[in-house]
Amino acid sequence: MLTVKCDSTAWAKNLQFMRAVIMTEIGSRYPDAGVENLRFIGPDVPSWKGTASCPDAVHVTPTGRSS
Repeated sequence: MLTVKCDSTAWAKNLQFMRAVIMTEIGSRYPDAGVENLRFIGPDVPSWKGTASCPDAVHVTPTGRSS
């Protein structure tokens, strides 16, 4: 597996669309590399999981009712 870390999620998504072409090119230029799969990832971004940082935030339950 070859992992490519991109500067933006937009680059990662566009390269995913081009995966077949890129794999073919790697295979023809570097046949001994042994690359069988290609993965594109975006930059590290902060996770939004956890508690809200806004004291006036309204928390909505899965039923759509605020609590």
